[in-house]
Amino acid sequence: MRIQILSSICLLTLSLNSFSQALFHANFEEHPVTSALYYDTEDPSLPHPLTNNPDQPLLNVDALGPALGYQASYIPYDQASTGLGDGDHVGITDSQNMVGAFSQGNQGYIMSDIDGNFILTFSEVDLNGMDQITVSCDAFINQTSYEGDGVNNASNSDRIAIYIINPETGDRIDLINSTGQDINDLNIEGRWLNLSANLSGFNRAQLVIEARNNASDEAFFIDNIKFEGQLGLTGPNHSNSRVVPNPVTTNFSISSRPFDLRAIYIKNIFGRTVWRGSSEHSAWEISHLNSGLYFLNIERDNSTWTQKIIKN
Repeated sequence: MRIQILSSICLLTLSLNSFSQALFHANFEEHPVTSALYYDTEDPSLPHPLTNNPDQPLLNVDALGPALGYQASYIPYDQASTGLGDGDHVGITDSQNMVGAFSQGNQGYIMSDIDGNFILTFSEVDLNGMDQITVSCDAFINQTSYEGDGVNNASNSDRIAIYIINPETGDRIDLINSTGQDINDLNIEGRWLNLSANLSGFNRAQLVIEARNNASDEAFFIDNIKFEGQLGLTGPNHSNSRVVPNPVTTNFSISSRPFDLRAIYIKNIFGRTVWRGSSEHSAWEISHLNSGLYFLNIERDNSTWTQKIIKN
């Protein structure tokens, strides 16, 4: 799966010293839903990617800007069962019968009666230049009787694992992992759980969800996935200079504007210069730029610094 680079961000909070932003997200709100069951037409005895079938729930979505993409796949038990070939509730849903309400909006993602392993892999994201990065995910585990401790790849061994992988190093951080314990013993059923982790030191990150269950009331839901952090400055001697406001809608200025400012210009994520401003001005207008992530470059007499900015 391709690396997803930030192309649009919504501002969450702003303070005098720093601002925290949603970098990437998946909330499952902007996709059509159906009450139909999903039928897998592939051989349930073999591992395989799952496809989107006409008039059935969506399992896979392409990445678009800050919206995460994700791909579902199936892995059978060691002794294969029917898998998803008998029609099951998986994928994007608006059914609230079990959850009461979704944690964000009116839709979420369900994994139920899998008769094997359901793996949902999200697009790899680039976090270079971001500070204080966190990831969070809301999960709902329907209250019922789960079997086993999740260690064996078998029908009597239910489990759920949600984790982050660093593709560069192979490091893994679990948000939740029931392997080795009976889900019924963990006091995690029947309510939305907000799971989160600090991703300091991760330049790349990929969210993975693994589910194993085998009954219609054994259901896992996910919603409101977010990577959050702060945009940072690069380059020496930037002092207290910052772009304000950031994100930018139409106009911006520079707090503590350098007295020796010689040039100001913006590059896109591909390194192409898309705007140049006059070094004589104290405010600049960029309403013509498309929404997305850009790099503002400030040249001074003896240094250059760069700040990531968001154009709304």
